[in-house]
Amino acid sequence: MNRKSGFTLIELMLTIMIAAILAALAAPSFRDMLINNSLTAETNSLIGDLALARSEAVKRGARVTVCASSDGATCAGGKDWTLGRLVFVDDGVAGLVDGSDGDASHMLRRSGAASSGLTLQETSEFVPKGWVSFLPTGFSSSTGALTMCRSAFFGRVVSVSNSGRSSLAKTAAKCS
Repeated sequence: MNRKSGFTLIELMLTIMIAAILAALAAPSFRDMLINNSLTAETNSLIGDLALARSEAVKRGARVTVCASSDGATCAGGKDWTLGRLVFVDDGVAGLVDGSDGDASHMLRRSGAASSGLTLQETSEFVPKGWVSFLPTGFSSSTGALTMCRSAFFGRVVSVSNSGRSSLAKTAAKCS
């Protein structure tokens, strides 16, 4: 008798069915991991902008500002930082891109809009609204917190103190 080795059609179908069930169970956690990675990346970008502004303020001996910007050229002045940020040497009126502030030598970084579905908002105690300035001493003229969120996930809170230090924490509850 000549016996051939291999899989029967039933064994193959059973294997494919088990693989499909395992893939269906893994998909939601993979999606959650991607969203959490997106939250982390956007938060790290914000912390990077704040650190750049503080270090450049000390290095240049000038005020450097990070502000919310919807067009990549001017400060929006609102509480919504989702559309983008500017980091610039602020020689004129604090918190505004005016005079030579818009020159290439004064514009240090333009950060684009946050990933789809993410929001970056100032908290109500943020003073002044829409921007954070760092002085030549490294201290901040602005205090408050920015919250990065995505609905149904724990957000990230970046706080800026008077000393210019930025700190990071997770939100106590899931974002709505």
